[in-house]
Amino acid sequence: MKVRSIIFAMLLLGSVVAAGALPGFTSNGKTPAPAAGATVTISNFQFGPKVVRIKAGGEVTWEVKEGTHTVTADNGSFESPTLSAGKKYSHTFPTPGAFKYYCSFHGAKGGHDMAGTVIVTR
Repeated sequence: MKVRSIIFAMLLLGSVVAAGALPGFTSNGKTPAPAAGATVTISNFQFGPKVVRIKAGGEVTWEVKEGTHTVTADNGSFESPTLSAGKKYSHTFPTPGAFKYYCSFHGAKGGHDMAGTVIVTR
């Protein structure tokens, strides 16, 4: 019985990875390469995706689908005006690093509640 459960679990995990449903990994088991830029959708009091990876010099655009929100860097390096449905805000990231951000109405510094991260690589 245990052998069947283990085999089933391995097959299920393999299917999830092959389908690309496991965040951060591709079917070959490697983390995807960072993109030149990314788009983050703001909806249902969350940023989606919560983590984006871009190359240095790339731009991230946040698009509000519903509600009123902001995009505010934990370290103060960028901050959008108040954005409502249909509005966009973009920021270019010239240097590598991990940049945490949050909505000043619905989140807080340090990844609390409505928050996300931009990871910038060389």
